[in-house]
Amino acid sequence: MEQKNKGNTKLQIISVGTKMFLENGYSGSSTTALANELGISKGNLTFHFPTKEHLLYELVKMLTDFQWNIITKMEQNNMSNLERYCSEVSIQIAICDESDTARDFYQAAYNSPMTLEHIKEWTYRKNFRIFHEYLPEWTMRDFKDVENIASSVEGGIIRVPSNERFTLEKKITVTLDSLLKIYEIEPDERRKVIETILKNDYREEGRRVLDEFMAYVKRNNEDAIGDV
Repeated sequence: MEQKNKGNTKLQIISVGTKMFLENGYSGSSTTALANELGISKGNLTFHFPTKEHLLYELVKMLTDFQWNIITKMEQNNMSNLERYCSEVSIQIAICDESDTARDFYQAAYNSPMTLEHIKEWTYRKNFRIFHEYLPEWTMRDFKDVENIASSVEGGIIRVPSNERFTLEKKITVTLDSLLKIYEIEPDERRKVIETILKNDYREEGRRVLDEFMAYVKRNNEDAIGDV
């Protein structure tokens, strides 16, 4: 019974904590405020999650699971692997450009060694599946090595919102072109897929996907607590 209560407390912390991160931003949320919201002691909170970074890790794991669901849906829409990759990246850029809170969360995820390592691990495995048809001679190790560079590009582009000189369209174009170069995609193919992506309403897509992610986190947490 005691073990069940401990498990339920941990799930409640994840539920309330991830909700705070998504609504207030990572930097705008504190462990003290979280403990107060839950009605538990700071010691009880840190027993389950020694730092705020450990709780961020839980949300980032949900994000990568959610992103894979999005990529799978794109496959069902007969999008090419290259289009799926570029669409996923452009949506993330749009989300961070549209929402200060989302940008704060993504920045925290890329700045934390713990969560960045998870992102890189998940991404290079995902990109192995996406780009292997274009790079049949590349090994899993090649994709892992390249992700150290690609993650720096993605982490850097989300830090600053677009402006009149560096528009969202330009951010997406520059980012996609840089990433596709890293994966040795030919210039003509890079240009074609970027033109295809830019025809989409990426701002609206970003807003829709962010709403879906927040609903996904809420549902995921409710299901986990319900199972206990």
